[in-house]
Amino acid sequence: PQVFEGSGNPAYPGGPWFNMFNLGKTEAEMNKLKLNEIKNGRLAMLACFGFGAQAVMTQQAPLANLSAHLADPTGANILTNFAKALSG
Repeated sequence: PQVFEGSGNPAYPGGPWFNMFNLGKTEAEMNKLKLNEIKNGRLAMLACFGFGAQAVMTQQAPLANLSAHLADPTGANILTNFAKALSG
């Protein structure tokens, strides 16, 4: 079907499937949306890296760290975790 044909640009899949709400009426608007998509993707990759780094540093899962922080915000935070990692 035509919906899966893409945009014709090999560097960007695009096409009707990726723009089903017909956002970005002009080329400038579409370029801004593409840039925002790239920036959000990079931020998501950085967040995933942060989850892994946090798990390595604290030897706990991210949800365990969150519950520890919510139970004791001043005792379980980034500064105390850095101090524990540097001293031990």
